[in-house]
This record gives sequence, C-alpha cells and structure tokens, in this order.
Amino acid sequence: MTKLLLLMVAACCGSTRIVHADSIAYQCIAKHPPASYDIANIQSPRGGPCRGFRLTAANNQLLQNIALDGGGSGYLWPSQDGRRALFIQGMPLASFDATGHLQVIHDGAISEDFDALIFFKDGHRIAAVPFTEIIARPHLVSVSASHIMWLLRTEVDPQENFLPDTVVLTTTSYRQLSFDTEKGRLIAATDTVDWKECDRIYYGDLHHSDAGWTMTPVFPVKGPGMATLSLTTVAQGLSLATGYRTLCVNADQGRWIAQRTLPSTNGVTLPRAQADK
Repeated sequence: MTKLLLLMVAACCGSTRIVHADSIAYQCIAKHPPASYDIANIQSPRGGPCRGFRLTAANNQLLQNIALDGGGSGYLWPSQDGRRALFIQGMPLASFDATGHLQVIHDGAISEDFDALIFFKDGHRIAAVPFTEIIARPHLVSVSASHIMWLLRTEVDPQENFLPDTVVLTTTSYRQLSFDTEKGRLIAATDTVDWKECDRIYYGDLHHSDAGWTMTPVFPVKGPGMATLSLTTVAQGLSLATGYRTLCVNADQGRWIAQRTLPSTNGVTLPRAQADK
C-alpha cells in the first residue's frame, strides 16, 4: 500500500504545488441525526477499506447488513427508518496520472473508475453510479496528495437530516445532480447557477495595488485564458482578499467585473489540464 500511495503522490503532484496532505486513507463512517437504531461500521484492519455497515434496531432486530464488495471509502447516509441508505464515495484514494486518466486504489490494485454512489434498500444493493458517468469537466475535480474530491456539497446536511426521497448533489465541476433514493435513479442533471450566470470563471493569484485588483497567473475554469486579469469593477458588497481565489467574472463593454467569489479550485489538476490543451 505504501508503495502504491507514493506512486500516486508522484503522479498527482508532478510540477504543481501540493495543497494539503491527508491523514486518513479510507473513510468508513455514517452521517445522520440521532436515530432510533445503531450503525456499526465494518472496516479492514489498520484503517483499510470500508467493508460495510450493520444497522440494528433497539430490540436487536437487523434492519440492514450492507456489504461493500471490494471495499470503499466514504460515508453512509441512512433514511429515518433505516431501510434505505446511500453510500457516498466523495473522497476516494485516487488521483489522475500525467495523461489525465483516473487511478483509483482498490484493495492494493489500481483501476480507472469507481462507484461514486451506491444505493441500498433492505440490505440489497439496488443501484450504483460510476464516477465517470456523473462527473463533468474532470479537470475541476479537487486533488490532494492522495485523494480526489468530486463532491462539493449536498443540498441538506446529512448530519442534520436523514436521507430524503430525493437527494441533490453539487459537484466541484459545477454540476447539480438529483437522484431518486428509492430506486437509485438519476432524475435531473444540470449546470449550477454559478456556471450559468458567470460569463467566465478564473482561478489564480489575486493581487491588490493602487491600480486595483489583478490576477496572475490566471487559470481559466470557464472561458478562454489570459496572461493577466485586470478587474475594472468589484460588485457592490463583494469583499476580495489576496491569494489564490476563484472568481466569477462578467464582461461589460470591455470591462471585467468581479461578481462573486466561488469555492476555490485547489490548483493541482487545473494548471496541468490547461497546459495540456
């Protein structure tokens, strides 16, 4: 495992900067409000892959015995009655190689895809959604030293809400996906409001001087690239700070107006992806 992890770090980081390291290789947790049942996770020794979960009612009645074939890394989101559950692999042990291909570690072996979402009902796996089927703009997937992060947020917080009948996920690649959790079926997929409303989206190092705000280097998330972005106007109420930022920028008669800041791209994959184009 150590050798594979080091290989992935080398493939991931190349000539770009490392944003942060990870102290946990595999996640195996459940997220939910206080429930009337208990959830026990089943994980390989020494913090290895997550093997599944066991949901048990207060009278020791088994509600679900969830098995993750081949292991996984993520969190389980159960319904209020414990009969349905969604396993989200939002931060798998993975990276992209120098050619942009996904490299995922599963039980010591490397594959090119993984089940990002796995739906369960009454202990049965009813549907699974591969990462490559739901992700768009893969160069916008965030990368750490040893993991990728494709999920930006869920519409409702799993820590405060049980799994709803319809779950809405927003990805780091500015996509919003809705799934029917009863059948594990995709029911809607669209670009986020930010993607639709922003003429251009840029990531880079933001500087301030007497002349105003500039960004350099500039990495285009949406729209063509440029050597330096000079902001003519900052939207009313928007507060900017120096450092690497992601900005929503709109054009107005040749002027560049910063409309809002966005969740920041981490800068590991994006510069390489743009350089390869």
